[in-house]
Amino acid sequence: MRNWSPFPLSPKTMLARGALRPLSLRRSGLCQGRQGAVLRAVTCRGVSAVSSAQDAAVPPGLPRPPEEIPGPRRWPLLGSLPALTARKDWDPARIHLVWEQLAKEYGPIFRLDAPGQESRVFISDSRDIEHLMRETAYMPTKPMFDSIATVRNHSRNIERGKTGLLSEQGDEWWRLRRLTQPPAMKVKTVAHYLPDIDLVAQEFLDRLPEVLDENNEMPHDFLQELFKWALETLGLTAFSRRIGCLSNSPEGLEVIRIIHSLMKGMQACQVEPGALWRWIPTPAYRRFKSAHSELEEYTLAAISDAQKKLEESDVEHLNLLDQVLLTPGLSRADVLVFMMDFLLGGIDNVSTTTAFTMLNLAQHPEKQARMQEELDQVLGAGEEAITTAHLNRLPYTKGCVRETLRQAAGLI
Repeated sequence: MRNWSPFPLSPKTMLARGALRPLSLRRSGLCQGRQGAVLRAVTCRGVSAVSSAQDAAVPPGLPRPPEEIPGPRRWPLLGSLPALTARKDWDPARIHLVWEQLAKEYGPIFRLDAPGQESRVFISDSRDIEHLMRETAYMPTKPMFDSIATVRNHSRNIERGKTGLLSEQGDEWWRLRRLTQPPAMKVKTVAHYLPDIDLVAQEFLDRLPEVLDENNEMPHDFLQELFKWALETLGLTAFSRRIGCLSNSPEGLEVIRIIHSLMKGMQACQVEPGALWRWIPTPAYRRFKSAHSELEEYTLAAISDAQKKLEESDVEHLNLLDQVLLTPGLSRADVLVFMMDFLLGGIDNVSTTTAFTMLNLAQHPEKQARMQEELDQVLGAGEEAITTAHLNRLPYTKGCVRETLRQAAGLI
């Protein structure tokens, strides 16, 4: 898979999350020549970020001071904020487009400073991204989710400093990851619910004609339909029950509202000028905290129901929630933050990956035809439920999804 790509597209601009946290790319031999070019290593607060730009004035392997990282003009206290807000293309709701334009203006590595926040380095060279991912695989730093940590550190149901995989760093992140990865990655869990997952997918397809616009095309907010499908699917594997997102049940609509509000509030906090929510409860922070409290209560209710069932009888098939509840070393608070992160991260990854895969296939009809041919050969008319045996015979389909993940991975 590493040397094969079904979509001839260039890598997307990506944010090097936490690139200015303590990290040494030099110790893994990153500061070496690459294809005849001299790597530029930029060190900021003990961190090396790399770019493939040639620079004859700097010996290979030597770091440069952080002040030399290019980027918009920086002011004392205000950082890059004045320069960003003065841009004609400035739009917090479409901040990724601003990042993309900055990469064109300043090159494959640039720096932004925001008031009240640590400086951040953005990288867009696919090789640099690979180096960063490999170097931080076991101890990633995720400053994008510090608003979650703040809210959870003030929750009566969550232990301070143990706020979950999304927001914790270092040893605490690794402790929770090490304990939750085995149940989360069990193929048997997915295999058991595969017929139900297939049924949900069929219901989603049957629903599509109802959401087409006046031109008989997918609406501009089609991602929200994928969002509902993803949440309904995750509800099966996590809680062994249907939430009702595709049928617009009261519970389904309520869960969708909560998660929409939470994600919108989190985004508002992260792009809020000056990050004032760190010091005062801004409207964006209050909305985010309120939505998080609702998701917390919903997840706690699911945990209580699962614990009751486990105590009253022997459960034949353990879902994800059952398995983490029975995992030694995990407290009830650990289970709470993990299940909330599972829902948030799962919805983002499943819906976004599906959307980008569909986009890639639409842009490359010859690849779509090849994928359709493979599906027809393996699944036939689609009258029987999908099994793991079917999935094992779909290498090209899997390749398309993996290539999408390489190009446009989800935020969470």
